[in-house]
Amino acid sequence: MLLENYVMKYHFYVMKPVFYVICCDIYVIELFFYVIVTLELEIVFLGGITFSWLKIRLQRAFL
Repeated sequence: MLLENYVMKYHFYVMKPVFYVICCDIYVIELFFYVIVTLELEIVFLGGITFSWLKIRLQRAFL
């Protein structure tokens, strides 16, 4: 009984956060790839205009 209790607590406190972190990581990675692909496509299609706009946006973001 005590062991089962311990295992349940371990599962709840350790496995759930790990699961959420992995899910978040996958979600963030997918988002990241999506953004990169979108930006690459925009640069390919719109050329220098998008690139200069991106540079301005990035400079504003980091300042």
